Amino acid sequence: MNRDDNEEIMNSYLKGIAKNETPTGVKGSPYLESEFQQAKLIFPENEPLPAPVRYDVVKEEMQVQIEEGSYRILHPGVVVEIDNHPYKMMSYKGDDSMFDLLGYFEILSPNYESLDLVLLKKHKKDMRRGKAAAAMQKATPPRYVDKDYYYLMFKDSKPVLAERSRKKFIQLFPEAHQQQVQQYMKDNKLKSKNLNDLQSIVNYYNTTF
Repeated sequence: MNRDDNEEIMNSYLKGIAKNETPTGVKGSPYLESEFQQAKLIFPENEPLPAPVRYDVVKEEMQVQIEEGSYRILHPGVVVEIDNHPYKMMSYKGDDSMFDLLGYFEILSPNYESLDLVLLKKHKKDMRRGKAAAAMQKATPPRYVDKDYYYLMFKDSKPVLAERSRKKFIQLFPEAHQQQVQQYMKDNKLKSKNLNDLQSIVNYYNTTF
């Protein structure tokens, strides 16, 4: 991807970012993968374009490398495919459900556009404080800690956190289907905190209702 051939796309969907914005002295990386990876950018009403991309998890920012510069994607309609894993910016409920947030989700369900229920993964990185040197102990620097979460997205709805409590998890489903989903989980000993179990539940829902 280059500037001259894609000027309209760059002006509509991308914005330049400053260099050296990554905090120094922190152990680990704010990126999902530190190096740029070859990816496919799918723009609304445009042909997909290949480009090197990396995901800054802390800033919720997809960065695109074009020639000598780096840019971030502004438009939420752009889908980024990295190793055939699609990522898309979506509006979702915050932890306290008081207001909506905007962030990237990895879409785990194949052919997601035709499904009534989609499984999503939210990559997160928390920064843990370091510790000052003390008697018989060395100082430790601050560090990034991976904390990933799974979300459900029902058709025409915003992503909601897949609750770890079975009771709260069942309540995420339409009331008319809650009893059947609960029975399916009970019969198959499925838990909402397990990825394979979540995939089974989502597949059951999409093929049953």
